[in-house]
Amino acid sequence: MTPSTEFVQRRNIPSAQRLCLLLLLGLVLAACGGGGGGSNSAPSNVQVLLNDGDVLPGSFTIGTIEEANMADDRSVVLIASVPSLPANRGVFLRTPDGNVQPILTPATQIPAGVSLPTLHNPGMCPTGEFVFSAGGGLDTDSVFLYANGQLSVLAAAGQTPPGFRILGDRQIGANGFVALTGGVSPCTVDTSSGSERVRCTAEIFSGNSGGINQVKVPNDLTNLDPGSLGIVVNDSQTLVLGLPGRANDPAIAEVRGDQVVPLVTQRQNVPGLGTLSSINPRAVALNGDVVFEARVDTNGDGQPDDQRILFLSNGTFATVARTGEPAGTQVVLDARATAIDDAGDIVFFVHFGQPGETGSISLRIWQAGTTQEIAFEGQGFGQDSQGNDLKILKIDQIRVARNGDVVFRATQGTIENGTPKTSATSILRYAGGRLDTLLQTGEEISNNNNIVSLTVADLNNSGDLLSIASINRSANRALLLLPRQ
Repeated sequence: MTPSTEFVQRRNIPSAQRLCLLLLLGLVLAACGGGGGGSNSAPSNVQVLLNDGDVLPGSFTIGTIEEANMADDRSVVLIASVPSLPANRGVFLRTPDGNVQPILTPATQIPAGVSLPTLHNPGMCPTGEFVFSAGGGLDTDSVFLYANGQLSVLAAAGQTPPGFRILGDRQIGANGFVALTGGVSPCTVDTSSGSERVRCTAEIFSGNSGGINQVKVPNDLTNLDPGSLGIVVNDSQTLVLGLPGRANDPAIAEVRGDQVVPLVTQRQNVPGLGTLSSINPRAVALNGDVVFEARVDTNGDGQPDDQRILFLSNGTFATVARTGEPAGTQVVLDARATAIDDAGDIVFFVHFGQPGETGSISLRIWQAGTTQEIAFEGQGFGQDSQGNDLKILKIDQIRVARNGDVVFRATQGTIENGTPKTSATSILRYAGGRLDTLLQTGEEISNNNNIVSLTVADLNNSGDLLSIASINRSANRALLLLPRQ
């Protein structure tokens, strides 16, 4: 599963659709009565896997646990940095029996051109293979794959594949199936906006530890941000692409062997729906069903009328969510798909508010045409250690397991005279129609060792939670495992 942004991770597949929004005006979820607070102890089955200060093989002292990802058997890949300068990083594999193996560290053989302080973004698939990256952009990027006990270089600027200069996006599925996008010459760099923007001729690759091959598409991929191409991989090794182009060019395509099969085309007119544009795939189910986002011209005037999350199954399109839908006295401002689980349920979130506002987040699940709300910003949930009622102020770091568990981080607190005041940060889980607290700041892990901050590092397909937490002070991190019960 590949961690993507701070907000949401695309593990294998993303999400999306509509909700009866009477919920948003104070209708409390059935699960809303649950929640943390009151207890000062973390769940008894929480396991501390590693701490800052631990010494790993190769005399590597952990200064900071940076990132981590987990397989279904609870193997963990982690990236840690040393406490002194230069701030070298190392990649390690922790197996379920607690053994820690160095993969790429100052004590191992380091490929030419790789800068250890730039190691980042580990992504482990359910079967235990994993990828990670090095570099900082144009002419420095590398992508590594660990599979079958061996580390291989899938891509390296100036080396392989021929002409490769910069990484765009990267995804991994079961058994180490990898897809990635990259840029080759000619490349241009624009810094006029104050930040560097690189545009190249983009290429798409897929493969495994035996090597990667270019996926050739009919679309014009010149002068693009390589990261703008959409790639979605599932655990059946299905690769779905999101492609730019002119009318009738493939917009969403599935790669089947050497064939690129269009599923949706640019400016496609869908009967009963409208003409599609700005098409982006977000998730693909094990059976090949696709969840994507698009703008829709519903009246044929050539202008998009709304933005939607759509579900494509057996050639049939269904609307999961759309902008402009009522949300109590407010409206849905935008919608983003997150994942689709093994049951075909789609998890997504919307921002709701008044037109022109940024809006607040509502996290939802679409099940065979019916939408339920999981949680929303502003919702009352849980209590602090003094028994005071709290509200959810912020929702982020959403993860979805194939078993249907939805886990996310919630900032909780109160709103006094319109000003939010944070009291706690929690990791919440939605399962079986119920919302529960898994971990919360202020809880004690062991004697006088209290959680002061929390992040969702990963969620495997069985629902086991991996978290990077700060213990007693923000600069002291621990890697925590909360097995699913």
